[in-house]
Parts: sequence; C-alpha cells; structure tokens
Amino acid sequence: MSWHLIWKLARQRFRQRYHASPFGLLSVFAVPLLTLVILSLVFGSVLALRWQQGDVTIYPLILFSGLLVHFFVADCLVQGPNLCREFAPLIKQTSVSTATLGTVVVLDLMGLLLISLVVFSLILSWLGLASIWLLAGAAYLIVVLTPLGLGLIWLTATLGIAWPSFSTLTGAFASALLLLSPILYPLERVPADWQVWFWLNPATAIVENFRALVLLQQPPDVVQLLLPVLVLMVCAGLSYLLFNRARTNIQDLL
Repeated sequence: MSWHLIWKLARQRFRQRYHASPFGLLSVFAVPLLTLVILSLVFGSVLALRWQQGDVTIYPLILFSGLLVHFFVADCLVQGPNLCREFAPLIKQTSVSTATLGTVVVLDLMGLLLISLVVFSLILSWLGLASIWLLAGAAYLIVVLTPLGLGLIWLTATLGIAWPSFSTLTGAFASALLLLSPILYPLERVPADWQVWFWLNPATAIVENFRALVLLQQPPDVVQLLLPVLVLMVCAGLSYLLFNRARTNIQDLL
C-alpha cells in the first residue's frame, strides 16, 4: 500500500469521526475534556489530592499531561480488535496489505493527539508555564507512541481474529491501565513493593518522561528516555509477526 493511500484513508477516518456529529470538530474534544473535568472534580476536589510537578501545582494540568498518553493507548486497545471488520470492504475488493491498515489507525489517532497537545500548549502558555521543553516533550510522545500504537493495534487485531468477542474486554483493560499508572496520582504514593508492577505498564515510563520534560523541565538520562522506545519497537515487531501469521484466518472472520 502506498503512503498516499495510507494518508488518504487516515484523513478520511479522522473526518468521519466528527462529520456525523452535530457539534462537528468540537466533538473531538468533548469526551476527553469531560473526562478531565470529572476526574479533576473527584480526585482534585472531593478527595483533595495534592500533587506538584516542578512549579506546577494545578492538579487538572498534571492530570491532563497523563491523559494525553492514556487516551491514545485506550483508543488503540479499543479499536484494534475491529481492524479487519472496519476495513472489510477494502480487504475484500483490493489486494491491500492488512498489516499496513494498522498504520492508518495510528495516523488517525496521532491527529487527535496533536490536537490535544495544541490545547495543552495553549493552557501552559496562558499560565506562563510554556517553554522550549514542550516541543521536546511533544516530539518524544510521537516517537514513543508510534511503535506502542502499532504494536497494540497488531496485537489486539490478532486477538480479535482468534477470539471475535475479545473486543468486549478491551474497555476493561483500558480502565485497568488508567488505574495502574501514575496518571491520577503520583507514583511516589504507590508502595515500593508494588512499583515494579507499575513499571511493567508501558504508559508509566512514557508519562513520567513526558512530565519530566514538560513540567519539570529536567530531561531524564538518555537510557531512561530511549529504553521505552527500543523495547516498544521490539514488541511492535513481534506483534507484526503474530498478525501476519493470523492473516490466513481473516477471510473466515469476514
């Protein structure tokens, strides 16, 4: 599949996301912002959780920086199992490579991530907290979330081929990842014996590194930054191989 076709399909998918809504493009922000407001009220006001990242003490802002990662990961988990069904007409009528369709989904979700990053940067600028490190943090997210997104799409698509009902479980997995990562609360509040399990969640390292770059403006060492990228690239490659082995069952699924 050519990059021109991949880009065309990704743009079409992105437009379909809000064209059917009466609110248009505003609907892209509605669910994430509503989630941010609810979680901020519960954890920031009701539970009175206090959290400081460098000079930033505004809980919703710290929460938003973590939700940027979570929303992307959750979308990959939820949409991956339905990859082949979503593009069924294209798969049946053309010789398109089904594996590259995962790239279409990731590009679409990257568009949403970029919009959220723009909103995040505008809020930081309004509060006088923006810096050049915001660009470094945005670039880091794009680099590290690309292999993570592709790996999740291919892995969950493979599971969706083997077990068509797998898609009913992904919402629960996404909720579990949100609760088992330092997005709603600081990692320091997790008991030391449990923290090793949190680090097995790929979102943990990504969120911690992003906040270190953007909010603390203190970049972690090179190993801490690059290790998640390398590990996720290897995992994406393994997921690609698994998906290719399962392709023979796609016609039966469709």
